[in-house]
Parts: sequence; structure tokens; C-alpha cells
Amino acid sequence: MWTTLAILAGAMTGTSALLAWMDPTPPPAGSMSEGQSPDSVHTLIAADVPLQWDQWDQIEVAPSQSAGRGPMMLAARASEACHFRIDESGRPSRCDPWRRQATIPGQPGVIRIKTAQPSDIRITEAQRACLINLIESLKDLAAANGRSLQVISRNLGPNT
Repeated sequence: MWTTLAILAGAMTGTSALLAWMDPTPPPAGSMSEGQSPDSVHTLIAADVPLQWDQWDQIEVAPSQSAGRGPMMLAARASEACHFRIDESGRPSRCDPWRRQATIPGQPGVIRIKTAQPSDIRITEAQRACLINLIESLKDLAAANGRSLQVISRNLGPNT
């Protein structure tokens, strides 16, 4: 019985370590607080990314369908394609499609920003401030490269 329990505990520990390693959530080093300067947001957008502004026409802001945390949300977060995420605390991070300058399937030309909240709850003030800062920075960088970006908002909750 003790051997079986030890093997079970080892298997559970190994599985949780594997899931933590596979987690698609961007590392905190790529994140920042909403109070940081526009230059920091410009760095988040442009650092180590070969920007291709000619392919972008719109910015779409939408709630994340997997606003919760924990291991059950791993698959849901992996399936939600976006370019930037804003967590519950108002910290933005860039995602792999932005690093690769890849479009979202079925939405060419759209830069997608996901906010971590269910669609029936209003975004927080920290998220709103961060979102405004991120959108303005994207629009400024696009304008400097001769592009204009239209902003589309999708179900960010009541009174948004």
C-alpha cells in the first residue's frame, strides 16, 4: 500500500510539473504594471519583434473566455489566440502570435487584445487604464509607420 501511495504521489507531482512547464501564460518578465510609462508599452510592443505594420488594420478588444486560473484553464487559454493579454491586475503581456507577427485564423489584419474577465463582468479600472495605454501606443507606432488602426470592442461588460 505504501509503495502504491508513493508512486501515485510521484506521478501527480510529475504531472503537475509537466503542466506548469507547458502553461502558455507569458512569463511575468514580459509583463508590466498599468502605471508604467508609454515608452514601456512601446518596448513591450516592439522589443525583439520584426514589426510588419502593413498587415494590420484593426485592434479588437474582447474578454477572455478563460478568465479563471488553475490547471483546468490550461487548454482554454491555449485555444484562445490573441496578440496581447491584460490580466486582472491590469498588467499587459504579449503573446506568441505578436512575437511572430502572425494573424489570427479567420481574422486577417486584426490585432486581438484579450482582457482577463468573464463577459458579464465589467473590466477593472486598472485594466481600463492599461487597455487605453496599450491601444494608444499601438496606434502611435502604426501612425509612425503610415498606418491607421480602427478599434473594435467586443462584449467588455456593462457600461464599458
